[in-house]
Amino acid sequence: MHNTQLKISTLNKSIPTVRSLIEAEKECFDYDAVLTAGPNKYEVAFGHPVHKIVEFRDSTHISSGGPTMDNVLEMLDVGINVPKLLVHCHAGISRSTAMAWGIAIGNGVDAEEAIFSLKKAQPTNRLGFVLRPNNQRPFSPNSLIVHHLQEIFNFKKHELLKLLDKYRTEIW
Repeated sequence: MHNTQLKISTLNKSIPTVRSLIEAEKECFDYDAVLTAGPNKYEVAFGHPVHKIVEFRDSTHISSGGPTMDNVLEMLDVGINVPKLLVHCHAGISRSTAMAWGIAIGNGVDAEEAIFSLKKAQPTNRLGFVLRPNNQRPFSPNSLIVHHLQEIFNFKKHELLKLLDKYRTEIW
């Protein structure tokens, strides 16, 4: 595992719920805590008493504002062991799904079981994206976050990225 200590769970085994910004604002009070993965503070004034905002762009390159290892570690530290956690970004497709996956792994859920469950639980398409056969929105966790997760949790080289390729659906 990465050299930073995380409170890894072996009992919680929960998978966070992923939502878009609009959905999170409407549903946030149904959860123990809310984690904002990316959007700016001024966009997410929900008023939830346990709400952590970690700002970064939805990019797969740190040089263009994408998530750093420290961003990912901060979100894992907040999200692991929260029984009923809502994770969101703008669209509920990239940053939030990747972080929910990492938090589920940190909660002791098998990596493939977690990504399968997150994809299956993806909300129906209410955001105007190209419709999928099952009417679910695209599922495309941010690969830079996944790269960081691979290092943090000491997975074999490309192990999580291969699972990502297996379950990802293209956005367009």
